[in-house]
Amino acid sequence: MWRLLIILVQFLGVALSKISIGRFQEYAHGLTGEVILLNERQYMIKGYNYDGRGPAVWHTGMPTGIIGVFSEKSYPFQNEKNNCDRLDKVVRNGEVIVTIPKTMSLSKDIDTLAVYCYRFCHNFGHVKIPKGLKLDPPPPGLPDNPLCKPAYPPCLRDGTRDNGVCMTASGTEVTCPVPTEPSNPPPSTSGSTSSPYSLGKFEEHAHAVKGDIYLLNERQYMIKGFYYDGLGPAVWQTGMPTGTIGVYSEKSYPFQNDKNNCDRMDKPVNNQEIIITIPKKFRLSKDIATLAVYCYRFCHNFAHIKIPPGLTLPPAPGNLPDYQLCKPDYPPCTRDATRDNAVCTTNSGQEVTCPVPVEASNSTSTGAIKEKGKCMWTKPRKKKPKNLGKFITYENEVKGEVTIINTRQFRVKGFNYNGVKANSTYFLVMEKNTIGIHSVKGSAVPDENGKCDGLKAYSGQDLIITVPAELRTTSIAAISIYDFESCNNFGHVKVPPGISVPDAPTLPDLRICLPFFRPCSRASTKNNGVCMVKGVQVTC
Repeated sequence: MWRLLIILVQFLGVALSKISIGRFQEYAHGLTGEVILLNERQYMIKGYNYDGRGPAVWHTGMPTGIIGVFSEKSYPFQNEKNNCDRLDKVVRNGEVIVTIPKTMSLSKDIDTLAVYCYRFCHNFGHVKIPKGLKLDPPPPGLPDNPLCKPAYPPCLRDGTRDNGVCMTASGTEVTCPVPTEPSNPPPSTSGSTSSPYSLGKFEEHAHAVKGDIYLLNERQYMIKGFYYDGLGPAVWQTGMPTGTIGVYSEKSYPFQNDKNNCDRMDKPVNNQEIIITIPKKFRLSKDIATLAVYCYRFCHNFAHIKIPPGLTLPPAPGNLPDYQLCKPDYPPCTRDATRDNAVCTTNSGQEVTCPVPVEASNSTSTGAIKEKGKCMWTKPRKKKPKNLGKFITYENEVKGEVTIINTRQFRVKGFNYNGVKANSTYFLVMEKNTIGIHSVKGSAVPDENGKCDGLKAYSGQDLIITVPAELRTTSIAAISIYDFESCNNFGHVKVPPGISVPDAPTLPDLRICLPFFRPCSRASTKNNGVCMVKGVQVTC
């Protein structure tokens, strides 16, 4: 059916707002999804699935006139967040929009769209763009999005794995095989020099840290099935030197993260696989006794695992960069009664097993303080749900009383909405420091059933809304019933800053909804709060 539509478009010479060009032809890593051309610079992947295990993967376009899919003649595009981070996260039934550079157009310059691994010259899946399409011009205000620059030699057509047409050394075109590449190889429990050495699972103490740890070589270890709630205020992957008893920062090495920078770990992680590379001067088998996830602000070991002495590991690859240790801006935590969840030393010098307390993760509710480099603790206050009051109502009979239950859920008691804009109205959560209510500074979240189908009519029901894992109810400014088609806030309630609510239990891994409407800016949108008109704040 969609092919007939494309032929009709070509014949009539008209542009449609959206054109589906079919589904990815899958070759590896569970890549599936329908590709929809939105305009000359944007395409959407709907129902997008990818296992996240490729080591150096980008959304990629192949120029017109090219046969096959290979990196020598490819365009590595920025991701849906408009940056060049590689595609290393699991995606399940997602929906992403990719924006290509300002200098290109999908109908004229691109022949094929693919998800491509630049390290192993492997096309995980691709779809062709039919010739002669007429697409809408891109909307104004799109970022320029220059091409990314993967740090790998180009893959030629001479025998590369492009899953389409390859060129042999003699110049003959052949169908490329679908090989199995060693991307993040499945771990083994063997301790030989040719296989990852399994240490076992983290011993968990706080913040839902879980994972299986494998030593890959003398400078790299992998955490498979890594979980962490992201709520620690100053957390790093950490190594403790040999000869150390316990886990505390005075004798620790804070490592760079899996992105190879020193950003603290402040985002939730859900069943991911990461690789940590330690500095060149260290060896995991000789210099490190313990690996931990450690909070430097509150001297708290969230989880750790020991490295047995006497291991023989493979040497590190020669091309690994020489990463430096990070430098958390906190006084060191000594063993004198610090919370290392292993062995503590009391003031009298006696070694005791450390308790596992409740620390103030991203809040001050426990009264935790720091004195002379040591962690001192007062009795924690019990966190309770926070009642926000009733919706301020503007249109369409919106009513309800809102309570923040925990860090990922809020309840709407007696919710009422007449459903007049059912296909374009969603619960919208607004970022902090936002003036007014408009979609460019907020995220649409699923309904009470975890779906992104828009809000139907409600008449006095009690709802519990769960926000995706990357959001926190404590980090939003307002909750709104918002129509993305007309840029209209039907009703909202504000979230006071600094609230403290219970941590969320284990909840489904939901995604942010992506209504297919252009973002509503503050310039004259109907947000029933505060609008900006030529820099002047006015009542909408």
